[in-house]
Amino acid sequence: MEKYSVLLDITKQNLQALLRILDKAEAHVKEKGIEESVLLSARLYPDMMDFTKQIQISSDYGRKDLALLAGKEPVKMEDTETTIAQLKERVQKSLDVVNTFTMEDFAHADTQQVKLFWFPEGMHVRGKDFLNQFAISNFLFHVVTAYDILRKEGVNIGKADFIGDMTMVPDTSA
Repeated sequence: MEKYSVLLDITKQNLQALLRILDKAEAHVKEKGIEESVLLSARLYPDMMDFTKQIQISSDYGRKDLALLAGKEPVKMEDTETTIAQLKERVQKSLDVVNTFTMEDFAHADTQQVKLFWFPEGMHVRGKDFLNQFAISNFLFHVVTAYDILRKEGVNIGKADFIGDMTMVPDTSA
């Protein structure tokens, strides 16, 4: 079950990172006097989803992956955000949902049948394979892409905004 603890920690850390970069995006818009819509519709490449969609997908997978592994019904949210403030609210709601999970929720996650919408009828993936082959990398892909879009648009963010505060403990080796 330790691997599910890692997913839970990664999800919390990265949803908090999204809140930090959204704060900085909001400040950037005010400081530079640009329309929010310019930032929200920015993309890394024309065939990629825009910033708003990257945030929506990140928050969705943050909630959904944990629910699927716990055998629970995922909390659904409509994709209606048109402002940075609304995106922050969405991410915070997702973080609130994520904070309700406990390690006991993942007692059967290794063998949990995870069904994804694009799978053929009657097909599923085992929870441990879903975790290792999809959940972590897909979630992080969208979080990093949102971060990268803001960097490309000139928002003053850096690695510390992405990683956040690290838990430090005293050395005990001496």
